[in-house]
Amino acid sequence: MNTRPSNLAYIILILLIVVVIYLLYLVSKLGTFIREANPTVITACIGGFFTITLSIVSVFIGRYLEKKKMIEAEIRNKKIPVYEDFIK
Repeated sequence: MNTRPSNLAYIILILLIVVVIYLLYLVSKLGTFIREANPTVITACIGGFFTITLSIVSVFIGRYLEKKKMIEAEIRNKKIPVYEDFIK
């Protein structure tokens, strides 16, 4: 069995390294922007970030709870015939 990584694995590794380096570059640019920007602009950016983030999180939590409630309703509907047999 050949245990040597394929060319595709090397390409993926190189792309991953490039992406990580680019993300580090973007983080450094963001740090420079935060240091040099007007405090009012930074406050607005942080407020916008948290507004969007909390909206997305609340949608995901709502969908999770809705799915959980739907599964519980299906389980309850499956149990109804069994309970009806117990009563008879």
